[in-house]
Amino acid sequence: MRRQRRIRKVSINLLLLSCLGLSGLGAVILPPYQTLGISVAEAASSKGDGAEKSGQWRFTKDIEPGGDAAYQEFFLDEEVYQHANAGLRDLRIEDRRGQFVPYYRESGEAEQKEQNISYQTDLIHKFNKNLETTFDYRVIPNEENRDIQGSRLEFDLPGEAFLKHVQIYGGYDGNTWEPLSKGDLYRAGEFAQSGIDLGSAYKFTYYRLVVPNNAEKLEFGLMRLMHKTATVTIQDFTRQREPVYEMKQDGSKTQLVIHNDNRLKVSVIRLETTGNFTRAYMLYDDSGKELGTVGGSKLYRLDFKDSRIAGTDIVLQEPTIAPYLTVAIENQDDSPIPLQGVQMDYLLDKLVFPVDGEGPFRLVYGNSGAVAPQYDIVSFRSHIEGEKIGTARLGPESALPEVSAISSTGWHWLTGAMGFNAVIIIVSLLLIIFLIRKLNRN
Repeated sequence: MRRQRRIRKVSINLLLLSCLGLSGLGAVILPPYQTLGISVAEAASSKGDGAEKSGQWRFTKDIEPGGDAAYQEFFLDEEVYQHANAGLRDLRIEDRRGQFVPYYRESGEAEQKEQNISYQTDLIHKFNKNLETTFDYRVIPNEENRDIQGSRLEFDLPGEAFLKHVQIYGGYDGNTWEPLSKGDLYRAGEFAQSGIDLGSAYKFTYYRLVVPNNAEKLEFGLMRLMHKTATVTIQDFTRQREPVYEMKQDGSKTQLVIHNDNRLKVSVIRLETTGNFTRAYMLYDDSGKELGTVGGSKLYRLDFKDSRIAGTDIVLQEPTIAPYLTVAIENQDDSPIPLQGVQMDYLLDKLVFPVDGEGPFRLVYGNSGAVAPQYDIVSFRSHIEGEKIGTARLGPESALPEVSAISSTGWHWLTGAMGFNAVIIIVSLLLIIFLIRKLNRN
């Protein structure tokens, strides 16, 4: 009997030692994400790339490259804005191995803040013919040996009320003229239009203003040439759509509610109206915060026999992604303005990334726990912009399969060091219990 107790004690000690020894063997190596059948994006809740907190990516779009350039660029679309985080911090580009590819983002919002160039001009010639007045201007260069470039003309207007349909011409020598644009110059009470957009940037040294039906002999002696580089650049980032909207009456005010469910970056609201009116308005976001606008807070439309003066575009000082906007229009004792429709300008973002032969690539997004990545490529942006960049595009949106708790947490726990040790200890304890029972029977 004493011999059996000694054997039992030694056996238990050996099993305990073996249990501790096995538990000290440590962790096993996790298999790659590809062998588990999930990508880095789908497994980020357990691994992360240094820029994730928790959660998983819910949507993806294939990136279809344009050509064989070393760098590719593509614009985001409305589906991405709808399902990505509000600040786009969860955007990731993934290669065929499931690894994240660095990128930098360009925004039309940032391009608006570029500085414009202004040129002074001299009035070198003026003549009248059959009530039509022609003004010729020569642009004064800001720097020698540097091309003049302009996209808009600004005039000092006469003090009296007027409305003139004018024509603009450009030339290199002051003798040969090329038609550029037509537009309106006017002053009507507190409303005025003093500029003509040329529609593009030109390098003319001479400009001609033709004012028909100028019986009043109005003078336009001073003109400035403007190069609005920001306006030209932002056109690449601007898109337009017809939003869902509704009108409500609140006493003497009209509440125009414009929906922005996709959280697009709204920059301009364009109202399509009829009739004659002038109304004060205020613009608010979904939280009731007043938003600043460019050019005052008046809406107006004045129809004349052969012309129309209108200011029904609401230009925001800063684009907004508010889910809805409210335009509060003060009618006082007048009827609400006859609204025919609403157009909305919004700004897109563009991503630029390197192509290193590890395609195909895809964009993943829709991770509420992700934080904005920090990539070195941002520092090389100015160099990359001088390279050839291909224009890629996004494919249809697909929903990523949800990673279950077992696959994203339980599986990694079981295959990790703690999980492995726990399994070994449990098995060892079962063996000890089995051995004790066997020895007791003997």
